[in-house]
Amino acid sequence: MRRTDPETRAKGAHFLASKAALDRIVAAAELKPGESVLDVGAGGGSLTRRIAAAVQPGGTVLAIEKEHELVDALREMDWPGTTVLQGDALRVGLPARIDAVVANPPYRILPALLRRLLAHGFGRAILVMPEELALRLTAEPGSDEYGKLTVQVALRGKCKVLFRLKRSDFDPPPQVPSVVLQVTPKATLPIGLDWDFLDEVLDAAWATKRKRLRESLVPLASAFRVSPDLVTQALHETATAERTALQVAPWEYVKLALAMARLRAA
Repeated sequence: MRRTDPETRAKGAHFLASKAALDRIVAAAELKPGESVLDVGAGGGSLTRRIAAAVQPGGTVLAIEKEHELVDALREMDWPGTTVLQGDALRVGLPARIDAVVANPPYRILPALLRRLLAHGFGRAILVMPEELALRLTAEPGSDEYGKLTVQVALRGKCKVLFRLKRSDFDPPPQVPSVVLQVTPKATLPIGLDWDFLDEVLDAAWATKRKRLRESLVPLASAFRVSPDLVTQALHETATAERTALQVAPWEYVKLALAMARLRAA
């Protein structure tokens, strides 16, 4: 079924229409019978149907879709083990157990969705996304693509581009090149890290990302509930004072946030 009407385009929808691409995505997920899978932005269900078949017998699929008319059509399909939930994927409740996320989500929600999923927990994810975003998620410190989102995601998971998709794989075609990204959550996370405090540090660092961190962070000491001298001390302890936000690796941001929190508590 073609979905190239103006209303569909206005909503930014980009449905996967290629059987070969759909099969390749599901194969990359390596789904097993009995697994619990999340599909975000289920659309017309072309991916959902394949996921549901791959996890039978005994598996479950939660398909989240925001558009009412698509939800009604999905529920009529009645695929084994599949529940269709109407709502915003950034707000609806998520199942406690998610073995895999296999999805072609709306591109505009992907950064927030990925942060939410990593905070919630899942086994592995295979996600369709813009190539530009994938480059940000896999960027190295010092590169033009490296950013705050790179750090936030890298501390919780490992990202790997699996393959590119053609514009003709979609209906309607997205305006940007697209890829399939694999995300594997890390087995261990930094101990004692206040993630909200880390986000405050990252926000401040990237607000003036081309300045040295001592110029970005020290003036905001009161916002961190730390004295300027303690911020300076933490920057020197972690050897980050003279580098810009773009030059500091994710693990170094953890050390900096932990040092600042420790000095604040002392």
